[in-house]
Amino acid sequence: WVSGEVQAEVLSWPLPPHLKFFQYSFDHLGIKKNYPCIIKRTHVIFQFLISMVGNPGLFILRIPMPENNLPLTGFDEMNLSPSVFAVLQDVGYDTPTPVQALTIPHMIQEKDVLGQARTGTGKTAAFALPLLSRINLDNKRPQVLVLTPTRELAIQVADSFKTYGTRMKGLNVLSVYGGQSYGVQLNQLKRGVHVVVGTPGRLMDHMRKKTICLADLFCVVIDGA
Repeated sequence: WVSGEVQAEVLSWPLPPHLKFFQYSFDHLGIKKNYPCIIKRTHVIFQFLISMVGNPGLFILRIPMPENNLPLTGFDEMNLSPSVFAVLQDVGYDTPTPVQALTIPHMIQEKDVLGQARTGTGKTAAFALPLLSRINLDNKRPQVLVLTPTRELAIQVADSFKTYGTRMKGLNVLSVYGGQSYGVQLNQLKRGVHVVVGTPGRLMDHMRKKTICLADLFCVVIDGA
């Protein structure tokens, strides 16, 4: 994810069939068989590190993108709602992480996104911030659904939504998971919730009992798949 010069060394050429996309990118850069080599592109932002199993090679490839598709550099340029943006200073977020910089602009524009990043890189904020910015607080029915594989993750993600939505007066976030009383969840659903974070089993129970309405959803997030 860094700018500058990248040392590239490929000891296997042509690349295996499953890496043809990367071979095309190398050809596009005009680099074919002169290795090791230096790739210099000022407008390149993506960097892929691939270890070729079964081959004694390792290379770093940087793929060029048009200037108008570069990720925005600051939260203040991402069109987050004022209430969400104000919270960033409270939680100490000054500069977006790579996954946030590449995800938030697309989600603000209501585009589908598939993201993958290491633990601790801010993935939850990458989808929670833009989704909270799009929530209609006057609509008391669920608008965002986040599916998590475990109860612990459901609680964690719900707490993050609550933190990022601190300045959104009237925001209600509900976590649903097995082991918790149905009564607690039903009472909150009746009062109205904007974001539901839950495990598939308990969510399906609510759907079968028709105790939850998902007609107003504008986004579904599968977290930790």
